[in-house]
Amino acid sequence: MKLQNFPLTPMAGFERDMSELFRGVLGAPAPFRGLDVAETETAYEVAVDLPGIAMEEVSLDFADKTLRIEVAKVENGETVVENRTWHRRDRRRVEIRESIRFPKDIEVDAIAARLDRGVLQITLPKAQAAQARRIAIQG
Repeated sequence: MKLQNFPLTPMAGFERDMSELFRGVLGAPAPFRGLDVAETETAYEVAVDLPGIAMEEVSLDFADKTLRIEVAKVENGETVVENRTWHRRDRRRVEIRESIRFPKDIEVDAIAARLDRGVLQITLPKAQAAQARRIAIQG
């Protein structure tokens, strides 16, 4: 099995680690770890763990070879409860923002996404020009 992170640059890992560090310090949405990206001959397949997240709370956008995944979940309910002081309240709000840049062109109109049992599956078919193919040799 071959694992790759996108984009494929020498500094990508360092940039990701520094970005995660500053996101945590500055209070921005936390980096998201439950994400897999696989490549087949004809498509990229993305799997994202989103337990407890409804379809309406997920937003997907694709532009400039980049898939953007955003999740915003705000639980409804009382924020003020008599005789209760909140010391920590993480369950009330979930924000996730993730971007994945792909090295090859994608058939944008054929992108498919499905959320089933807490796992978001996204299939991004490669453009015909980006797919590998055997070339016949003329003799």
